Amino acid sequence: MRENLHFSARQYQSSEIVFTDLSTEEGRGTLFSEAMNAKIELLILYNLSTLATVDDENAASEFNDVIKFILKLKQEVIACVLVHHSNKAGESYRGSSKLATTFEVILRLEESSLKATDKTDTTRFRLSWDKFRGRKEEGAGVPLDFALEQV
Repeated sequence: MRENLHFSARQYQSSEIVFTDLSTEEGRGTLFSEAMNAKIELLILYNLSTLATVDDENAASEFNDVIKFILKLKQEVIACVLVHHSNKAGESYRGSSKLATTFEVILRLEESSLKATDKTDTTRFRLSWDKFRGRKEEGAGVPLDFALEQV
């Protein structure tokens, strides 16, 4: 059942192994080859700060090669979810706004205004869209609040 799932987690690697770095040509090439060979349809990159070593996250040019890599994935019809952290104010993601150029959708998780209805442990969050290219349906892009009960 899980034969179509592939994981490469840094914490489960030996400390001697050089982990993929999306800021290097070798790292991008390795990941691209692995994705193509495994016929990956959805690539989840978690999280940008640990996958790309950059000197200045606020410098647009620092992300040129990462952006080209994501565009190359699009050309090969490999969907990509890139998880990144918010800035200190929590109003946007960290770093250059140039990152947004390649994305169809930018989602943000934030604290929900939902109140607890009982004493069970529940995760509450609000999902909002900072960018939603091609929004066509009425109500698309409206923030949504979720409460997930622990099972």
